[in-house]
Amino acid sequence: MTHSSPTPRMVAVLPDIEANIAAMAHYAHTRGKALRPHAKTHKSPDIAKLQIAAGAIGISCATVSEAEAMAAAGITGLLLTSPIAAAKCARIAGLHQSGKDVMAVVDSLASVDAYAQASKGSAKPLRLLVDIDVGHKRTGTQTPADTCAVAKRIGETGLVYAGVQAYAGHAQHVDKAADRRAVAEGCAANLKTHLDALKTAGLAPGIVTGSGTGCFADDMEIGLYTEFQVGSYVVMDTEYAVIERGPGPLFIPALFVEATVICTQFPDFVLIDAGHKALFRAGPTPVVAGERGKTLRYEFMGDEHGRLRGAAGDLPRMGEVIRLVLPHCDPNVVLYDHIDVEKGGQTVARWPVTARGVW
Repeated sequence: MTHSSPTPRMVAVLPDIEANIAAMAHYAHTRGKALRPHAKTHKSPDIAKLQIAAGAIGISCATVSEAEAMAAAGITGLLLTSPIAAAKCARIAGLHQSGKDVMAVVDSLASVDAYAQASKGSAKPLRLLVDIDVGHKRTGTQTPADTCAVAKRIGETGLVYAGVQAYAGHAQHVDKAADRRAVAEGCAANLKTHLDALKTAGLAPGIVTGSGTGCFADDMEIGLYTEFQVGSYVVMDTEYAVIERGPGPLFIPALFVEATVICTQFPDFVLIDAGHKALFRAGPTPVVAGERGKTLRYEFMGDEHGRLRGAAGDLPRMGEVIRLVLPHCDPNVVLYDHIDVEKGGQTVARWPVTARGVW
């Protein structure tokens, strides 16, 4: 395959994605931990299949549509990591009943009951995990007593209590490695109170899932999690580039937006064809990849355009293609229908962004 899309386009460097996957897989395997990487990062069954081939036990999904897209591609071991509206529970129950091997999380008695209603009459009980809030303040049970009550309710409805989730999203991007470790330890201490209460109640979880790219090494060392929902490591972005590295392997930026210089009329900047519709704006400012990033600074210039500022001698020429590191991978990927896959400077494949829906 040699064709590629016009700019702005999204480009994956296949050897670097494979290197990131291999590095994380090796790190987890040597520590006896399982990986269930998060599809919200890439929304691509093709990348998910690479992760599974490298040893991941399944794939985490943020939305029902992600789970449906991954299941349609033949991927098993799926975990829906967010509580959902009751009206959507039938879709997850239906996926599981059809043999797609899906689990979901709940953080209230009402959520358990909604899944139980959606699974009524099913010969294959749905497996549920209790979602615990360890400080993120987004979803999750608030006290060990709440956690035990939800876990108990799962079994009472005829569904299967499979374990717990404790995702500390607020810990992943703490700038300093030592500070990040301290936050991870605080979350772990909170989680342990829930785990102790569950054990006392005869509800010790088989699965303890969570963590992420920022804290996985700390959390593996602390030792409470059985599996890890790492996501951004596979492609990386500028959000992770600005935080201090802690322990663990080095991951390489492997997914980019390419744009073309379309105007050179000004002495201190050039215009490129990538603006709000091509690059996620609510995260860090996009950064030019490689050595050019030391002399060129990106600025948004509206929906269709961006500006690259720099000294006259450093500015790219008319028609030159510039590669930018994604500011925040998850919401940037959804702006594209597909990803052009590059190896050795040639486009060798096209991966559809199948799971880009938000419903």
